[in-house]
Amino acid sequence: MDPGSDHDQVGGACSRSDTHGPIRGGHRHSADAASGESTLRFERIVEYQVHVPIPLEARVGAVRILTVEFRPGKTGRRSTPLLAVFDGENVGPDEWFVRFKVDLLDHSGAILATGQIRRKYKVKVEEAQMDLYRVENEVLSQVRKAKIRITAEMD
Repeated sequence: MDPGSDHDQVGGACSRSDTHGPIRGGHRHSADAASGESTLRFERIVEYQVHVPIPLEARVGAVRILTVEFRPGKTGRRSTPLLAVFDGENVGPDEWFVRFKVDLLDHSGAILATGQIRRKYKVKVEEAQMDLYRVENEVLSQVRKAKIRITAEMD
């Protein structure tokens, strides 16, 4: 658990937020994320897989987020701990705050569980781990996709 984080139960998982308030405007970049250039927001729906790095190739501000990997822990009677691990790096000279939000979706796109975390990226390669906490096994068995949202602001 990160110091200064709030936890709210949402859809069988914990939603995590910080105490620094909402993302502020920051520097606006007009380039398209699909072209590999920087924007302040990224969103993509990916197929849900475990123990497989899923390519994102996102760039928010000066931070590149290359992959996300879902790592379930030991399955319990009713629930399973689940981590979403983002592999990224800050390619600029300044520190950036990056907010990750993951919604686990069923076959129809309905949200089954959600989690979020805010992380500071200094000037180096870093891994951000989002603990989606214990997701009910019945819910986890229905997950088909994950909606990834990433936003950034300069420190």
